Amino acid sequence: YMSIESQRCRNIDQNSARDSLSLLLKDKIILFGCFNFDDPRKGAQLLKKALKRVVINIKKNKSSLVSSLHLVTFGQKGNFIFSDLNIKWTHFGQIESSEKMNMLYRSADLLASPSIDDLGPAIVQEAFVNDLPIVAFDLGIAQDLVINSVNGYVVPCFEINSFADSLTKILTERLA
Repeated sequence: YMSIESQRCRNIDQNSARDSLSLLLKDKIILFGCFNFDDPRKGAQLLKKALKRVVINIKKNKSSLVSSLHLVTFGQKGNFIFSDLNIKWTHFGQIESSEKMNMLYRSADLLASPSIDDLGPAIVQEAFVNDLPIVAFDLGIAQDLVINSVNGYVVPCFEINSFADSLTKILTERLA
């Protein structure tokens, strides 16, 4: 495993982090990032399918929550878009600063890591040390760090419905 820069895991409260990034305090922020969204191994297309289901899940039970869903992304998005999901989407592009990366972790309600071919990814480690709940497929470091219902959920690879249900649980309930 790789080491983590201390500047990426400073303890900053969520409201201050959101304020510094101009993100709304009331939103439910799902964080996703990778080097290149067009790389199928990073799972952006799987996350998109899962988020469509999350919107359906939430509309059934807590419809007012849908308007506060906010996907925050970083990395190279190429031609990939999430704007057709009917939820707020803010893309921060490539993040060069460890301090800004720390603010992104601290501003979020959860990290979605739909990677399907990765020993890391580093963002799972960084989210873990930032006490950010994680939803990931059962591979790489996620299977070592994430304890279901405690600090997130690890679901079988490619099970979009399980991934979506886990995202929904964190967005609508509190973890243990």
